[in-house]
Amino acid sequence: MSSAHPKRAGDVTLKIQHRDPALVVETASTGRVARHALQRYTTDGTESNSIGADGDEFQSIAVWKDGTLVFDSPAKR
Repeated sequence: MSSAHPKRAGDVTLKIQHRDPALVVETASTGRVARHALQRYTTDGTESNSIGADGDEFQSIAVWKDGTLVFDSPAKR
C-alpha cells in the first residue's frame, strides 16, 4: 500500500470566531505563495458569501444537525 504526502512549505494559520449564529474562519498561509481566505457563515441555514484563497467568491449554507455543523455549497449557474 502506498501513500501520498503533498509537499508543503510554510505555515497555515486558522483563526475561528464563533458567536452563534455568526461563524468566521480566516485562513492565512505562507510559503512559495502567501494566501489569505475569509469565510463568513451563519449557522442558521442562511446562505452566506465567502472569498476563497484564490479570490473566488462562493456561497455556502451552514446549519447544525444533531450536534454537527453541516456545510453545503450550492452550485450556481
